[in-house]
Amino acid sequence: MTFQEAQARFAAIVQSVGPGLSPTQLVQVQSQLNDLLEALPNTAEFDPIVEAIQAVSPRLTGQVTQAVLDDLASRSAALAAGAALLDETASKASTDARLLQFDKPQLVAAVLAKAVDVAQGLCDEARAKGLSDVAKDTETLVVLLKQMQSKIKVG
Repeated sequence: MTFQEAQARFAAIVQSVGPGLSPTQLVQVQSQLNDLLEALPNTAEFDPIVEAIQAVSPRLTGQVTQAVLDDLASRSAALAAGAALLDETASKASTDARLLQFDKPQLVAAVLAKAVDVAQGLCDEARAKGLSDVAKDTETLVVLLKQMQSKIKVG
């Protein structure tokens, strides 16, 4: 590999980094830099490229870390909203013992219908924000609530 080839490869890798990259894409760029570093001949001629890679690499690692932290924070918010929904539903159910005894199935059905709507909204919001794990968990909650709702006989 010539110095010009190494320089061109380094420039192409660095130019591929942008603000919209996902953590996975940033890790791939980091891997490309490591591969280039390993492929460089161990001569003084290539020291400027080695130094440039060593300067860029920690910044890239910082971007990966920040992207992962941002993703975790958004997941945490979605899970907190789901937990709040469950707390609200439990609170409403415990305020009226008749709901727990199914003396008033219409009220239980109404509460479940509201819970399904809110959970579905959370699921849609999670999908829109690219939180597939949260969307999947919320979808499971929706399915369980709908199964419960279908088993209640109103009347």
